[in-house]
Amino acid sequence: MLPPLPTANQYASAAPAAESGTDYELNDTDKTLTIKTAKGAAFWSANSANYLDYNVKLDADIDIGEFLWSPVGSGFGDVFTGDFDGQGHTITGLTVNEDSAFVGLFGVVNEVTMKNVGLINSSITGKCTKNGTTFAGGIVGFADGGTIANCYNTGTLTANTDKGSTNVGGITSGDCSATNCYYRSDCMTGTVDNNGTSLTDAQMKAAAGEPDAMIDKLNGWVNDGGPTDYYTWKADSTSNPTNDGYPIFRTVLKPTPSFTAVTSIKDVPTMAAIGIDLTLSGTVAPTNATNKTILWSVKNAGTTGATITGGKLKTTGEGTATVTATITNGATESTDYTQDFNITVKPAIATVSGKITAYDDTPVNNATVMILLRSGNLEATTDASGNYSIANVPYGIHNIVVSYTVNGKEVKLNESIVVNNSGITKDIKLNTGSRGTSVEMGSDTPFVAVDRLGYQYDANLTTDEITAVGNGGTATIKLVAIKKAATEVSSDEGLIGTIATGKTLGYFIDLRILKTVIASDNSTITSEQPQTTLANSISVSIPIPAEMQGKDGTSVYRVHSGVAQALQKDTPDANGEYFTISPDGKYVTAYVKNFSTYAIGYTGSGTSGGSSGGGGGSSNSYNTITATAGEGGSISPSGSVSVRQGLSKVFTFTPDSGYQISDVVVDDKSVGVKTSYTFENIQKSHVIKVTFKKSESTTQKTEDGFKDVTQKDWFYNSVMNAVEKGWFKGTSDTTFGPSLSTNRGMIATALWRIEKEPTTAAASIFKDVANGSWYYNGISWAQANKIVEGYGNGKFGPQDNITREQMASILYRYATFKGYDTSKTSGLDGFTDAGSISQYAKVSMAWAVENGLISGKGKGILDPKKGATRGEVATILTRFNNLYQK
Repeated sequence: MLPPLPTANQYASAAPAAESGTDYELNDTDKTLTIKTAKGAAFWSANSANYLDYNVKLDADIDIGEFLWSPVGSGFGDVFTGDFDGQGHTITGLTVNEDSAFVGLFGVVNEVTMKNVGLINSSITGKCTKNGTTFAGGIVGFADGGTIANCYNTGTLTANTDKGSTNVGGITSGDCSATNCYYRSDCMTGTVDNNGTSLTDAQMKAAAGEPDAMIDKLNGWVNDGGPTDYYTWKADSTSNPTNDGYPIFRTVLKPTPSFTAVTSIKDVPTMAAIGIDLTLSGTVAPTNATNKTILWSVKNAGTTGATITGGKLKTTGEGTATVTATITNGATESTDYTQDFNITVKPAIATVSGKITAYDDTPVNNATVMILLRSGNLEATTDASGNYSIANVPYGIHNIVVSYTVNGKEVKLNESIVVNNSGITKDIKLNTGSRGTSVEMGSDTPFVAVDRLGYQYDANLTTDEITAVGNGGTATIKLVAIKKAATEVSSDEGLIGTIATGKTLGYFIDLRILKTVIASDNSTITSEQPQTTLANSISVSIPIPAEMQGKDGTSVYRVHSGVAQALQKDTPDANGEYFTISPDGKYVTAYVKNFSTYAIGYTGSGTSGGSSGGGGGSSNSYNTITATAGEGGSISPSGSVSVRQGLSKVFTFTPDSGYQISDVVVDDKSVGVKTSYTFENIQKSHVIKVTFKKSESTTQKTEDGFKDVTQKDWFYNSVMNAVEKGWFKGTSDTTFGPSLSTNRGMIATALWRIEKEPTTAAASIFKDVANGSWYYNGISWAQANKIVEGYGNGKFGPQDNITREQMASILYRYATFKGYDTSKTSGLDGFTDAGSISQYAKVSMAWAVENGLISGKGKGILDPKKGATRGEVATILTRFNNLYQK
């Protein structure tokens, strides 16, 4: 019987012990680790907890079959977050046999890039003896995002568990992209995950050029789609194979592609209007130029006052502006390509002309035509042919009103007009009889423009009203638009908020339709009667406030008959209603037939920048995260959450009283018990669900108070003190959760409890702090006493994890509120990451460090942006209490 293999630590320590410079190269400044020998690999495996955020490279083919490998990143509390590059080398004899839920070359990784490594004759076995899932993979057991590319594994994989389930993947069983990799699927035991495309053994070993040969597929990806730092492939030797005949790496990187220079830029705009943003774009030739991103700058503004922001030309005066288009390294691999363009800038005004005709197409003479402007109306009078002309009309969407006389009574007809070039024609045909339309706006309401009020007019009149108009009476249908503050429509805002997930509601407007009918004898038949619904839709163009222009995900909502609704963008719904956004992004036009409170919402800031060949411009893609919670608690945010691609989103979980978190499942895979989960660099839609269970109140605490807090823990005394004084409560009857994250709501609530839960007349000013929530009283009190501040967008983020610098700032303001001496501070120059401290937190961090409330994490690291755990916060609060309660 063979003796058991030594552990990685035993192998690395055995004479001659692993030595820096010989077996590995370590650079703590750059955070890099280069493995040179099997001894060096054993050193890394045994000490991986010290290098979880390092970039690791393999510098040679190594055989590590003489010791047991301990996966790098052993669990969710020990996650590898660096990158790994095998540099086209192999690891032979990787042997893992652990009582662990996560096994492979790596155990658990988060948002990493791993590439260019081959595992030969590996033997990986994992078994979770606790209640849970075993994740076994060749390269990674469980990957939470990231990319694994250009790798292979030809060993065996086995996953077992006593009480849970198993997931096995030849490369990884986790949630990440495995690209241009292969493995032997016939050597895996367990529930197979991340299958990929199956090939026969013959196809996998076939020489290049043969039908469906895998080696051609591998090299095709590297040569056509991969960057230059990926290694190409070759067939294994037939006479002396090293990988049982399966493809292996060549010893050279993919060749750098040849350079194609830019020869010209064309299709650049030549005209602009004063004060109207012009998006700069151009077509780069040739189309296969290596670099095509255009950067724009002003070479000569002349009298135009031209500037460029985010790829848009802004002007303040008339004249000619010269702009320069630059493509970095466009002329040669080290020389920029530049080309100048002249743009003529003219006033953003136009002449509007047209013809006014009666219902029977006869010209209307002596009618007054007005364009309504906040600065003063512009008007003209029609001639005998019904023609009119109005000069100096500014660009935009306006109301155009025709005032005329029918049977000796003045009638007005209101339509809208889009003015976007120097010459606009607008012909208007009047309604039959005295059927008028008008618009009325509040004094501080931006001028809205309405159209189609006169369409199928009589569909909105009763039989008696139609008779009255036919007998010489007049009818007027009027749109009234009143801008509203959120406090004036708080009920409607609350209803809209239930469907506007992830949106900021930036603008409210009340739209009403009033109908008036006067008989020929001037008696009133109907007086400004509200019409909640019209028979046909009208268009209402609403100027978007400057501060909201360019925002992503602009949406239109309303509350009608007590129900919140979202309008579809660009496409009519079953009721024929929808909205559009003008090309310049300055107007929302809603096509609606129902009238009540409307709101405009948005997701975030828009993006802009240089344009590349083909016309420029930018667009954003969005993914949906579906978030649900089981009975016994809640998830925030919940429902269908729209997130822009490439961004991150945090979800927090709150159990109800008497419940605790049971499990968090992401995309049908358990990620364990957490108080929050972050999707980072979102590239696809996801599903997240949290389940809860009743607290195990029958289970007795240990003599130390909580099962997860013992006298050996460094935070033991602080946790016991915080609980005893009522600052903190356990996450259940038997657990405290010392390693769980602390959110901003918890801190405000803890300080409120320290103050004996005082009452305050002040209501929360934050949109996301709901009355009745467990943190409402604490945040309201802290905000009223200037101890906490929001993010500046009307939100506090009560469920957001608190960072170390935020914690320091809140405690500093609390100390000031209490009248304590905060003058004792220290310099932070001894910390290598002091420059990353936010400006608002520099003084408070200096105070917290000097007074021993917050300490460094070793190696000169202060980590101000790092989240604080419940154990850390209990310790900081205890230190604070000891500092000022001597």
